[in-house]
Amino acid sequence: MQILHIDIEGGFGGSSRSLAMYVIGIQRLQAKNFSSHVLCKTAGPIQLIYDKLEARYEVFPHMLSRIPLAKYNFRNCLTAVPKLLDVFRLHRKILSCKPDIVHLNYAGLMLNGVLLKLSGFKGHIVIHSRVIWPQNAFARLFTRLLLQSSDHVIAIADPVKQAHIANGFPPDKISVIHNPSISSCTSDNSDEQDQSVCRISYFGTIGNLKGPDRLIELADVLEKREFPFDMRIYGAPPRRRSFTKKLDSEFLSILERQKKTSELYHFSYKGHVADPESRIAVSDFIVRPSRDNDPWGRDVIETMSNGKVIIATGFFDGFVKNDVNGFIVGEWDVNHVADIIIDTWSNPERYAKICQNAINFAKIEFAPETAASKFTATLANLNKVK
Repeated sequence: MQILHIDIEGGFGGSSRSLAMYVIGIQRLQAKNFSSHVLCKTAGPIQLIYDKLEARYEVFPHMLSRIPLAKYNFRNCLTAVPKLLDVFRLHRKILSCKPDIVHLNYAGLMLNGVLLKLSGFKGHIVIHSRVIWPQNAFARLFTRLLLQSSDHVIAIADPVKQAHIANGFPPDKISVIHNPSISSCTSDNSDEQDQSVCRISYFGTIGNLKGPDRLIELADVLEKREFPFDMRIYGAPPRRRSFTKKLDSEFLSILERQKKTSELYHFSYKGHVADPESRIAVSDFIVRPSRDNDPWGRDVIETMSNGKVIIATGFFDGFVKNDVNGFIVGEWDVNHVADIIIDTWSNPERYAKICQNAINFAKIEFAPETAASKFTATLANLNKVK
């Protein structure tokens, strides 16, 4: 059976990298009944992975993606109108590939799922949902579209699933499969802590929701406490633009803070990197200061897989167990985060134990084979129902 995966990022985001791990997992399982073909909206670093896999990969730029927001929904829908033609272009492309299964790797592609259903598509449609939807009228409307556009929805964490159910999505048509890791650590590197300087990193979009600007105040507090650090910000500012909102204010503030860097208190912006796992591997702490309080992103699972310490905002402990394999801090409190870094860094034995616990958890929960086996089992069950 041919699976056509639709990817809106091309390797510039976590969902794209997770999809590549699904493809790797399917190959490793030697699931002869399934083959993968990937359509990406943009050419990007993910192509390097698919080239190594010798997987079918194609750039197709005509994709429209929208999900409900906590606010600005009307404006969000208006900006989609000029791009509606892309829905029909992608529809024709999908049909030309003659897939048995269409895997929409982001829920914002649901309009294509609706069009496929209306056109009488005989295969199955599986949609990945990767963020918590708000509880509002737009979300309930989008939930109806999501139901009409899919045979099954895969949520990346239980809070994502529960948000859909709260908006009226049937519980029996949604399941949870954790994102697989881009590179699971195969050896114990948890005892390699270099006490000369503490290396702290951030990975993600340079925008308001992910909270990278919070690293500025963290740097200020650590410097005030005379705790030497090398803090590096990895990621790109939003590629879209808005007439009514300044989207790059966080990016500009990071560039401004970089001017005040020093030898003992080093703060730098490094931009987007194609292989974040290599940068994680040489970091000591990864901080995820998200204003969405969603401690299950790509940076979380990559950090744990590489045996490093994650510090994330939020309350969901399905991945990070506080002070066991990382730290969950609830709402952002810069002094609390600074305390965690200083106290853990000053206790190498405690640091090493947390790193090893992270590796042990990731080897099981984030293995590509684990996600791929659950994914293919879901597809097999859909065939049985049909």
